[in-house]
Amino acid sequence: MTRIKGKEQLCSCEKKYFKSFQGFGDRTLIDRYPDIESIVLKKVSEKYRHFLAEPDDEGDTITWYSKPYQETPRRFSELNEEDKVIYEQIKNETLAHYQKVIGELKRENQTSEAEALEGALKYINEDFIFCYDEAVVLGTWGMQLKENFRESLGTISKNLFKIKKKAPVVPPAVEEVPQEQEEVAQAEESPLQIRFDAGEQGQLIGTGEFQKAKGESIAEHEIPKVEPKAGYQFTGWDINPSNFLAEGDAVFTAQYTPIVPPVVAALPWYTRLWNWIRNFLFSRGCLRWFLLLLFLLLWLLQCCERESKKLEDCSERIEDLERQIDSLNRSHKEYRDSVAITDSLEFDAIQEELDSISTAIFFEGNTDNIIEYSEQQLNAIVEKLNRINGWKLEVRGYCSCCTSQGDPELDDQRANKVKELLIRKGIPPESIHANGLGDSNLVPCNRELIKWINGRRIIWNENMRVEIKISRI
Repeated sequence: MTRIKGKEQLCSCEKKYFKSFQGFGDRTLIDRYPDIESIVLKKVSEKYRHFLAEPDDEGDTITWYSKPYQETPRRFSELNEEDKVIYEQIKNETLAHYQKVIGELKRENQTSEAEALEGALKYINEDFIFCYDEAVVLGTWGMQLKENFRESLGTISKNLFKIKKKAPVVPPAVEEVPQEQEEVAQAEESPLQIRFDAGEQGQLIGTGEFQKAKGESIAEHEIPKVEPKAGYQFTGWDINPSNFLAEGDAVFTAQYTPIVPPVVAALPWYTRLWNWIRNFLFSRGCLRWFLLLLFLLLWLLQCCERESKKLEDCSERIEDLERQIDSLNRSHKEYRDSVAITDSLEFDAIQEELDSISTAIFFEGNTDNIIEYSEQQLNAIVEKLNRINGWKLEVRGYCSCCTSQGDPELDDQRANKVKELLIRKGIPPESIHANGLGDSNLVPCNRELIKWINGRRIIWNENMRVEIKISRI
């Protein structure tokens, strides 16, 4: 525990028993004690400078120090009746002096200093006022004791002072002054009467009359509240009492304005009808709710009946749709079967017709020029193929390598030549597959045929040909 030079321990208290710590921002007045002490040394008379004990914040506990004492300190609440009268006068003089200093600070526009002293004196508990050596010391200040605590006073505030020999208490010495000066001083120092008048239209809530020293201001909590009577509204005081500096007796009169009821014009019929419906629906009474419930039940029954009819209609429609779908499925199946049969018969018939047409395409000599006769064959083949669906063509090119006239690449050229001509005549390219097979599948009699066509002598070899094979997909 630390020691403060020139002062002695008075008491200690735990923070958990207190609330409403006064201060500015994040700092409490206890943290700002050096600033308060500086104000006290400058403005407060030496006789009253030690009224606020010096705190030593130790975390959860605060130790309070006071000026050295000659007699054992006693709490104000524990004094006997005789000593209490004497120290009551000392306490009142001390507080009056501090209030006077606060008023002077405000007049000098030292607002922060005045507020610091007001905060320190805001919560004064007689259990924390210590009396000794004809002086009073406030052992705990700047915070308020919590209500409804179970601990004893000795637990909340522990005495740390030393027991010393008791000295007789004598009233404070009063300096004798001449009669005339005493009358003038009494006239100057006599308290001023401050009174609040509620008037006939309201009544006060709180104290309506108290005294103030000259130059002392009226605090906000000292201004009583006003409760106006019916038909009136409180608008304020004739003189603003907030921070009013008392220079003489003052009376503050409450001001009111009458509340004029609005003039209600005759309502149109539709507004009256709406009001009647609203009152019927939202006013008290069980009959109204019974009628509403009955109406709701009837409405629900009608809705259920309509919905059941709709469900029946929907189920019938669904059944009709299912029957129609089944009929369509059967018709579609029969149609597909008939189409398949028709396509098969057509394909077989076309196949027979194609078999009657030679599908071997011949070329002139060692070239890929189709002879005129073979080109007529291609036109007939294309005409037959356009009559059916679901087929594919395989174009096979042959080239005999047994003679000097053989060209190994001529089979591919002639197969692609036939494919190109078929595409030009309208056959889809994806339905044709062209492939050169060289000297495979040769005709046993490899003979040359000679024919005059349009005055030209055409020579071709039977193994120098392209065959077209048709098959189903």
